[in-house]
Amino acid sequence: MGFPKILCMLLALELFAGLPLLPEPAAAQEENARLNKWDGFVFGEWLGSDSVVEPRDKDIRYEEAEGIALGAGFGRTVHDMVNVGGELYYAGTDLQADVKGLTGEPSTDLRLIGVGMFLDLFLSDWKVVPLLTGGMGFVHSDWEFGPTSAADLGLQTVSKSEGSRVNFYFRLGAGLRWDFYEKYFAKVIYQRTWRNIGENINQATIPGYKFAFGMKF
Repeated sequence: MGFPKILCMLLALELFAGLPLLPEPAAAQEENARLNKWDGFVFGEWLGSDSVVEPRDKDIRYEEAEGIALGAGFGRTVHDMVNVGGELYYAGTDLQADVKGLTGEPSTDLRLIGVGMFLDLFLSDWKVVPLLTGGMGFVHSDWEFGPTSAADLGLQTVSKSEGSRVNFYFRLGAGLRWDFYEKYFAKVIYQRTWRNIGENINQATIPGYKFAFGMKF
């Protein structure tokens, strides 16, 4: 769902449910201000797919399939236009190997646990505010190819059938934040994350659509 459709849905809520979206008088803005308030939130994210070439063997291409991430985080609005915080998430997906000349594609479960920090830059003081976001952190990857799959990949290239690794990641994105009522907010973000897939595999670019719901306190 694109941002124009999301914005139309929010405007429809304004018209039919009477929820405030646009700037209010000064007294109301002060009551609902984000400044110096802590955020606590939970989120879900749809993760897109990407494929990269094995640098030690150009005949092998790894593809990380689409997946779902679930997590929680916190933040604090330290300036009228700046919110900073941290988050923890877990994601599950499949890692598939496409080997030149091999019939079939060995695959394995790929489990990801990530922890990082983010910065949201608000572009207005509206209740529905467009934002730019960026973040960085570390993600622990855990995978396991079965013995048959490892043999198919070639023991000369893949010396073990299972492993884990911690990789650095960074991400950039844009979206909307909606502060409704006095304590609650929601965020919809499209972002791209750059990180390695597994061990000694080239960097992948993973697109994601993220929805978060939280409270201010």
